[in-house]
Amino acid sequence: MRRSLEELHVAGISAAVHGGIEVMKYYKTEDLKIKYKRDGSPVTTADTKSHDLMIQVLDPTYLPIQSEEFEIYTGDIRDKWDYFWQIDPLDGTKEFIKQNDQFTVNVTLINKTKLVFGIIYVPVTKELYFSTLDKKAYKIVINDLADLQDFSKLYDNAQLLSIKNKKADHLILTTNIVEPNSETEELINKLKKKYPDMEIIYKGSALKFCLLAEGIANLYPRFTPCKEWDISAGETIVKAAGYTMRHIYSRQKLVYNKYRAEGDKFVVFDNKMIKIYEEID
Repeated sequence: MRRSLEELHVAGISAAVHGGIEVMKYYKTEDLKIKYKRDGSPVTTADTKSHDLMIQVLDPTYLPIQSEEFEIYTGDIRDKWDYFWQIDPLDGTKEFIKQNDQFTVNVTLINKTKLVFGIIYVPVTKELYFSTLDKKAYKIVINDLADLQDFSKLYDNAQLLSIKNKKADHLILTTNIVEPNSETEELINKLKKKYPDMEIIYKGSALKFCLLAEGIANLYPRFTPCKEWDISAGETIVKAAGYTMRHIYSRQKLVYNKYRAEGDKFVVFDNKMIKIYEEID
C-alpha cells in the first residue's frame, strides 16, 4: 500500500541522510575503488554503497526508483509510472575523488512530470536542505541517525530559507567548479564588464542550489550537460525559497521525466536579477 505524501517526505529525508552517512565511510580512505562508465564518468564504491542503502530505505514505499547508479528506465517505461523517486546517491563523484568536500546526496519525489519535493544532504557538513509539500524550503544540521527518530522535532527546528532573508545585495554568480564551458566563460566575461563588482563562487554538485537557497548567491546559469537527478531536488528547493528557474534559451519552465532523463540548460535567478536574466542569450 502506498504511503501518504507526508510519510514519503520522511522516507526521502531518511534515504538522503543514510546515503550521505554511507558515502563518508569511503571518503579519504584506501577502501575507495574507482571504475569508469561507458561515457568516461567515474563511479566509486561510495556511489554504489550509497545507492544500495538508499534503495533499502525507499523500497518499503512501494514506488519505482530511478537512480544514477541504476539501469536508466526510458520514457516509454516511466510514462506508466505515477509517483516515483529520482535519486543521485553521490552527486559530485569527481569532487569526492578530489577530496574537496563538494558533493551531495539528492532525492526527489516526482509525480509524472511534476516535482513534488526534493532533498539535498551535504555529507561533510551534515547539512540537510529540503522543500516541503507546502512549497517552503528549510535547512537543518543532522548530526547522526538519532536525529531522524523524531521528525516533528526535526521540522520544528529547521531554519526557513527564503529569498526575503537573502544575504547578497549585488550580483553573485555561482557556477560549476569542473569542466569550464565556453558559453559560461563568455557570459561571465560579459557580465564582468557591465557589473564590475560581480562575485563568482565556483562549486561542485548540487551545492550551487544550496548557496542560492541561503541567499549567498543570486544567479546560477548552467550551459553544461547534466541529468535530471543532478538538478530536480535543487529546483524544488530554490523555487520554494522564492527563486525562478527557467530554460536558458526558451525561457520556459524545465520539463522532467523526459525520455532519457537529459537535464535542460537553465538559469536560476531572483527577482532583482530579472534584468540580467533577460541579457542572457
